[in-house]
Amino acid sequence: VLHDRQLLRGVDVGRRIGDQAVAQGAEPGRAVGEAARAEPPGQQRLPVVAGGQRERLVPLEIGLGQRAGGVHVDHQHAGRVVAGGAGSATGAPLRTTFGLDLKHVQRGWFPLPELPGPGRILASCAQYQGRLYLFSSERTDTSAGGVPFRHILDDAYCFRPRRDTGGWTGSWQKLAPMPVGRSAVASPVPVLQGRLFFWGGVDPLTALNTDPSNPDAISKDMLLYDPDRDSWQYLGRELAQRPRVTLPAVYWQGRWVYVSGEVSAGVRTDRVISIEND
Repeated sequence: VLHDRQLLRGVDVGRRIGDQAVAQGAEPGRAVGEAARAEPPGQQRLPVVAGGQRERLVPLEIGLGQRAGGVHVDHQHAGRVVAGGAGSATGAPLRTTFGLDLKHVQRGWFPLPELPGPGRILASCAQYQGRLYLFSSERTDTSAGGVPFRHILDDAYCFRPRRDTGGWTGSWQKLAPMPVGRSAVASPVPVLQGRLFFWGGVDPLTALNTDPSNPDAISKDMLLYDPDRDSWQYLGRELAQRPRVTLPAVYWQGRWVYVSGEVSAGVRTDRVISIEND
């Protein structure tokens, strides 16, 4: 159980790089877009940014809230990528993509090819075999009758890094769309035996809900994505655990840990649950 559920609001955590982890987001009193590297504490505990020593890294040139982000690692590259998001709570969703070389952080953030498709917020990311995968998200659009609505996107992309003069860049590849779009899923998306596991989030049906306290306002459906085959599989519904949105997932001691998250609009749980990678 978390002692301070506010610590996790707006924070996403990348993969561990050697003996360090990189976290980025909005903690209370900090600007959106700042990054920090956290040394691991001396005792075993959940790898949240609450422990260890912190070193502030180079901030983004612009603040980006509700963006997607992840770390890609292979024998050539170790980088942080952030994509999409908005400059303010009421700002237009963006396609902007930035990179940070974790081997040369003093060089700061640099622009990468823009995310394909429309601008978006609340996308989810995963890291698999040195590539970064980005899924779904949402934006506000207007119906033919002039009524604004939450447009849940179903597209998916893979970012493939490659060497460039003095550093690295990359390119986006379009993937098979999600069977049903899902916004605000836990990120990074857990990887279970080479497949990506989706649970919770908001789909086009639950997005129609107008009662924030309705327990059906968050999807209970579970999906698997196979990145090697670029294919999707429906697993059914999870009814034993209450689904969540806007939360980080952390790989820790052979398990994927879901930390906090909203269980209804504006209500964050202090419960921490995990699934085994078996």
